[in-house]
Formats: sequence, structure tokens, C-alpha cells
Amino acid sequence: MRAAQSHGGLPTQTTEEPNKFKQNDNNLAIAYYRFSSHSQNEASTDRQREQAQVFVKAHGYNIVKEYEDAAMSGTTSERPQYQLMLSEVGTIRPAAVILWKTDRLGRDRYELTDAKRRIRDAGCRICLSAEPTPDDSPESVLMETMMEGMAEFYSRQLSVNIRRGMNYNVQHALYNGHKVWGYGVDDEKRYVVDEATPRSCGRCSRATPTAKRCSPSATTSTRRGFGRRAGRCSASRS
Repeated sequence: MRAAQSHGGLPTQTTEEPNKFKQNDNNLAIAYYRFSSHSQNEASTDRQREQAQVFVKAHGYNIVKEYEDAAMSGTTSERPQYQLMLSEVGTIRPAAVILWKTDRLGRDRYELTDAKRRIRDAGCRICLSAEPTPDDSPESVLMETMMEGMAEFYSRQLSVNIRRGMNYNVQHALYNGHKVWGYGVDDEKRYVVDEATPRSCGRCSRATPTAKRCSPSATTSTRRGFGRRAGRCSASRS
């Protein structure tokens, strides 16, 4: 609400509010679901879909289209269904987009700001099924900013913890989730030399000239029970 000057010079109240959000006057909704490789057990898209259906039934919305990005990180905007949703929201012009939590939309606060602006400009309100849905109150601005910050904080903290764990595994020769040619993994998750692999590498080295593909030798090794790494024969130079 802002004051305006009347003809008598006294301030009067006007109902005009700059940048006032105007929601589309319909009951249409779209829904966006996402899980990343690190949080897929936390909330699968099936769970997100179930909670979205509960939310729309309670608030009188009707979901007309769903978008889903599986095993896609929220730290990047390079998500096919996410980009499709943003490109179509201005055409569908629903009253609401249903999310499980703020972090489903993204975990980068700058990307979140841009996405929310595009959704808001299309007359669409963002509704959260597992968190308080922001409204137009001053307190809501603070709450929404904190949720966006926490979404990015969680992602960055997770990345740091993962790198710390992987570095620890490397220092102690522990299995890091990647198979290494010539090594197996024992019951304590430690890398151990696979005694059978050197024989295969030797055959590949003798049978394959330098700088040429070793597909024939790899095929022979595979037939003898030796596996491949990354889809190719990985004879070591060490």
C-alpha cells in the first residue's frame, strides 16, 4: 500500500501495489519431481507424486502435467524436464506448480531466483507439499530466503563430506566405488591384487602392437573369464 497526494494536498491511501503478484484464476496445476543420486532414498519420485496428489486434493487444484528428472543433481540447470517445465509454464499458465520441497526445484540460489521469477511472471504460485508454502507476507520473504540458502548449503556440505570420505579411502587403500584393473576388493573393502589379472594383461601386451586397439586380445581375455573396465581392454602400463 502506498500513499498518494489528493487534490487538497493530504495523503490518501491507494490500493495499487507495485510488483504485486497476481495468481492465474483457475484450478490448474503442474508438478515437478526430482531425485539425485545422493538423495534417491530420501524421497523417490513416487513419494513426491503421492504427496503432490494429497496436496492438490486438499487445496482444490487439478494437476494437468507432470515433469520428472531422475538421478539429476539440483546444482545444475541442465535438466531436460526442468527446462521443459520453465518453457511451458507461460503457455499452460497454471495457478500453481507443486513441489515436494524447495530443493527439488534446485540447489543453487541464483538459479532458484531466476526459476521462481519466471514461474511468478507466468502467474503461477509455487506450492510445497512437505514445507510451508511461501505467501506474500514479509515474514515469508525471510523464510523463503532461508530455505533457498539451506538447499545450497546442504549440497555444498554433502560435496565436501563426499570428497573427504573419498580422500580417506584413497589414503587407506579402501574401495572407492570404482573397480581398478588388476585389483579386487576384500571383505574389509580394501583393494587387493587380483593374481589372475596380470596373466591377462601379459597376453594382451604380447598379442597387441603398441598404439593399436586391443579388441581381439580383449575378446580372448573376456572368453577366458577376465572382465573389462570402462568397456575397453585396460592393460596397464605399470
